[in-house]
Amino acid sequence: MPAADRVVLLIDLDALRVGANTRNVELSWNRLQRGLSRGRTVVAATAFGAATRKVPAGFTLLAAGGDFAAGVELAAAAFAGAADGASVLLAPVTPALAVLARALRGHGRTVELVDFEAGEASGMAVVPLGKDCVFVP
Repeated sequence: MPAADRVVLLIDLDALRVGANTRNVELSWNRLQRGLSRGRTVVAATAFGAATRKVPAGFTLLAAGGDFAAGVELAAAAFAGAADGASVLLAPVTPALAVLARALRGHGRTVELVDFEAGEASGMAVVPLGKDCVFVP
C-alpha cells in the first residue's frame, strides 16, 4: 500500500473540546477517526488528554503524568508512526503541535494540520474538520 494511502492520527482532546465549546459546536466522537482519515488506512490513532476523558472511537488514549512526559510520548508516537512513510495528521493546531509539525517536516515526513477553520500555521495549510465530525446542537 502506498504511503499516501496511510495516515497516523494524533489529536489533542482537551484542545478539541475547548475549540468546540468556543465555537458552540459539538464533535462527533464516533465519526472523528473516519472523518480525519478521509478513506485512508489508519496506521495509528492516538488521543492525548486527561485519563478521565472519553476517548473517541478507534483512538488509543495517551495520558502521561505531566505535560513534558506527555509531549515526549506524543512526539515519539508521531515519529514512530511516520517511520514507514505514512502521513501524520495533527489536530487541532496548537503551539505545541505546530512545533511537532515543523520537526516532522524537517525530517522529511508528510504532515497535515486540521482545525475548525481552514488557514495556515507554521508555513503549512490547515484543513478544516469535515462536516461529518462537527455539528451545531
